[in-house]
Amino acid sequence: THGGHEDASSIVYVTVGTGVGIGAIANGLPVHGLMHMEGGHYNPRRMAGDDYPGWSDVHPDSLESMISSRAIAERANVNISELTDLADDNPVWETIAYYMAEMCATITYLISPHVIVLGGGVMNREILLPMIREKTTEILNGYVNVPRVTEEMDQYICRSVFSSNSGIVGALSLGSLALEEARNGN
Repeated sequence: THGGHEDASSIVYVTVGTGVGIGAIANGLPVHGLMHMEGGHYNPRRMAGDDYPGWSDVHPDSLESMISSRAIAERANVNISELTDLADDNPVWETIAYYMAEMCATITYLISPHVIVLGGGVMNREILLPMIREKTTEILNGYVNVPRVTEEMDQYICRSVFSSNSGIVGALSLGSLALEEARNGN
């Protein structure tokens, strides 16, 4: 299943929580290369004035080290368990939206999917999605001049319809695909 995006031939799914995971589907099949995607380890362009060092010793400037739940908690100087109580007007959300928009713009330039679906625990913060869309539009600065991006941003970057069940739905879909391939002798 493509979560209501069956008409899209390419989809990128991003989950942001304790880490950052990115997967892509093209023509109904998962995209695989030399290994699984490690999109959470790419280094986005730093937001002006952001002096947070990142939490990872290996990839301190990685997307994951900058926007995961641990990074948000450290940026806001709270425990991870207190993130749900963090006010919507806390400046940390602008920072997280910026980095997620950098990621969405990069995905747009590199993969050019029909849809970018955002999920994971961090995306439970309702204010993030409109901020991410707005900042992505600013970053793209009119360069990607296709209606899906210029006029339908709410359909181009969207929340997963499966909400917190996205991981299990994805796993079941991959399992179903593997079973079908095994039955067909592939």
